[in-house]
Amino acid sequence: MSANEKLNIALRQEISAITPNRVDDLLARLGEQPPLSDETPVSEIPAVTRMPSRLRRQLIAAVLALVVLGGGIFYGVRSAQRSVVILDADAPVAFTVDGFDRVRSVRLEDSHAVSAVDAGDLSGKRLDKAVAEVTEQLIERDLLSSDENAVLLSVQEDGKTRADALAKKANNALTTAAAGHEITPVVVMQTIPENASSINGASLGKTAYVDKLVGGIEGKETADLVHASLEDLMYFSNQKGLNPEQVKRVGTLNEAVYYTADNAVAIACDDAGYEPSAVETSALLGWENTDLVYLATVNAGSRVGYYCISARTGEILNVYWEELNQTQTALDGQTTPPTLPGIPSNTSPGTGLPDISELPSMPATSNFDIDSIIHFFELWDDII
Repeated sequence: MSANEKLNIALRQEISAITPNRVDDLLARLGEQPPLSDETPVSEIPAVTRMPSRLRRQLIAAVLALVVLGGGIFYGVRSAQRSVVILDADAPVAFTVDGFDRVRSVRLEDSHAVSAVDAGDLSGKRLDKAVAEVTEQLIERDLLSSDENAVLLSVQEDGKTRADALAKKANNALTTAAAGHEITPVVVMQTIPENASSINGASLGKTAYVDKLVGGIEGKETADLVHASLEDLMYFSNQKGLNPEQVKRVGTLNEAVYYTADNAVAIACDDAGYEPSAVETSALLGWENTDLVYLATVNAGSRVGYYCISARTGEILNVYWEELNQTQTALDGQTTPPTLPGIPSNTSPGTGLPDISELPSMPATSNFDIDSIIHFFELWDDII
């Protein structure tokens, strides 16, 4: 068979695979070309020169080394990264986590946490697993329940994206674990700076949260309220409309466990023997040390009673009656108030009355300390 015939057969096979309807037309066109002789040399495609195997192995080894080195550097950086996540249900537990969200260490931040939480096997676990285990322990010890459902979740991390991711992961683990016990917590989430510090032995998270609240509480400083319960702080915040910046709240506080202002008035009137409709009354929510209380006032015309009533229990903590004719009568039968330090002693010349600069001033009533109000009336009665 001639070279032309061989080529014709090969072309027909190749072309028919590509354009089966034009095989004859294309071959006719090729037939117009001068025929190839049997001696016409056919050019061969040069073979690809392959890299020597030794050099190829060296290059592969170099690439693998770079990959391993880069991965090692990445792992080292992420492992060395540290953030702190603090879970506080009035028993603060601080988790130090690395860049892979693994718990590197656990710190129990006060005596309540020490007695309530077993942190022995939490190190090395993923953050979500550790948070879930601590949540189970808090529920078991009644520190987290349907009645006591407030949780403060703080992240000490300057990177906002990273802080938000950690807060979301911890919150999901917390709420999932609580849901298994039919508990719906209210979670307050906040970011605190790397240089944050605590006050009076309180946790970093609690100190930072109270510090944000006291800006709206007249006459109170952070140190005064860092040991108040989370539920009381959140209830007070709700009632006073305090919405600190950089604080996110998820869920609803169980406010059914609290007495209302109307409840406090009813308790005071019942104790004093008056119908609420027959006297003038009022009730203000405030703080007695770290206890959330109402100052309920009962004005019967000739005398005014001041009741300090627990907002959580309804218990009467203190009572003071002021007789408007300036003759004091205490409910406990005392006819004179106890002698207190700080009563003014110097008088204005020729008057026999205290110098006006020494007279006590009425404390603010919107956010009060009950001792200050009681002390005020005691001072005035002694002066007059």
